[in-house]
Amino acid sequence: MQQSLISLFLPFLTLKRCLDFDGLRHQLVTRNLYWHEVLCKKIIEHDCIPESRQTFRAELQAGAIADMRLVLYETSPMYCCSTVRHVNHANAEELFVVRQGAGAIIIEQDGREALLEAGDITLVDPRRPVSAKYLKGSKPLILKVPRRQLEARVGSTRQLVARSIKPLEAEHNLTSAFLTMLPAHADTLGPAAEDVVRDQALDLIAVSLTKAMDGQVPRVSSARSLVLISVRAAIEARLPDPALDAETVGATAGVSVRYANAVLAAEGTSIICRRPTR
Repeated sequence: MQQSLISLFLPFLTLKRCLDFDGLRHQLVTRNLYWHEVLCKKIIEHDCIPESRQTFRAELQAGAIADMRLVLYETSPMYCCSTVRHVNHANAEELFVVRQGAGAIIIEQDGREALLEAGDITLVDPRRPVSAKYLKGSKPLILKVPRRQLEARVGSTRQLVARSIKPLEAEHNLTSAFLTMLPAHADTLGPAAEDVVRDQALDLIAVSLTKAMDGQVPRVSSARSLVLISVRAAIEARLPDPALDAETVGATAGVSVRYANAVLAAEGTSIICRRPTR
């Protein structure tokens, strides 16, 4: 009997299970329970049922770019479900962007069903019940993006979840192509580069989500106006605080300092010079 294999490659973490087990039932159960435990830890708590315990195969990689975590995995067919019991423990500060790399997956949330094939993208809210059916050869990439930063760009995401975005239009194709490059650069970039890449990813995701919802060219100016309002409110609410700085304003507004200043630059100002001296 071959032993299970766990391999670590830095800076990108690779976690594997060797699948050449013999047919003993307790070994098959152990293998599937192990994979379920890994998925719960790396993605979200859920119930999971593999199509075949005897032939189940899976591989998972995880990394990060700034405060955006990435999970890339490949799995044999299985069905997963996060119920109300599970999502109560989910991180409320995250939203999941799913980009399908190969095979297919069917994701259902809030009464909508998204069939993702290679290159397709969808949004998932981990704080709401969701189910996923992984078909043969499924290889999804999940980006755990900061909820407040994405919502600062698109507004409420309630109507955006579980909508299949196919790379048939230029904007969607660009977003899909950009996301597929991210795992190769996880945990390798400097802080400044990480912020730039994170903001670019969020900008592209916002463009695709808005375009898919509206069926037209997204009104990016509306998202920027929302950020502008949030930044102004964050500054005005904390004017008496002598410790107020750009990082605090950005965190309160739910965006990075770089993105906030990029929006304010259109008015010929920045976070620091917008704060009046008293």
